[in-house]
Amino acid sequence: MIAMPEYPIFVKASEPIVKNIVTTLSQMFGRENVERVFAGKTIYITRGVERNELFLVSANMESFVSKYIKGVMKREPYSLGLFLGQIVKGKYEISMDIAEKLFIEAKRNAIMINDHASALFLYGRDIMAKSILKMYPPLSRIVVVVNRFEDFLGLCKLTVKPKELLSGTLKGDEIVCLNVIDKGWFLRKGH
Repeated sequence: MIAMPEYPIFVKASEPIVKNIVTTLSQMFGRENVERVFAGKTIYITRGVERNELFLVSANMESFVSKYIKGVMKREPYSLGLFLGQIVKGKYEISMDIAEKLFIEAKRNAIMINDHASALFLYGRDIMAKSILKMYPPLSRIVVVVNRFEDFLGLCKLTVKPKELLSGTLKGDEIVCLNVIDKGWFLRKGH
């Protein structure tokens, strides 16, 4: 068995990986919004560790890391830039960090839920149709979840087609969105 290094090594992501990320995020939040947030930045991926984590890095941060962290200190950083998510089995999994930033920019691909549902969602619970106060179309399979103040709570996966949810015909106790990850996860440590 090959021993993994203690810290990741950061390398620029390949063009196919960058294209995959930009395409996925553009479908969720609109190409113009993704281009605006990504302008002047580079996507890096970790190597030498179990997970392939992705980071969006500004030119200033690249310069600082190259000059001081790698140059003077002769070390690899532990983390770098804005966490974009990871590649798992060849597929891009979005992070809460970039989802929140893009929702603020785009105001799309999200559902707003009531206070009771917000509290439950932050404890890992799924979302019922009757809990939805507002939708921000267009919706994809993975959507942002916000409370009534538009505070970002997490991400969920629709159990119904976006068109069906947008029709407004679902009103009851039917689970329409499965919790993928929420801000309460950090406090629960995934338990």
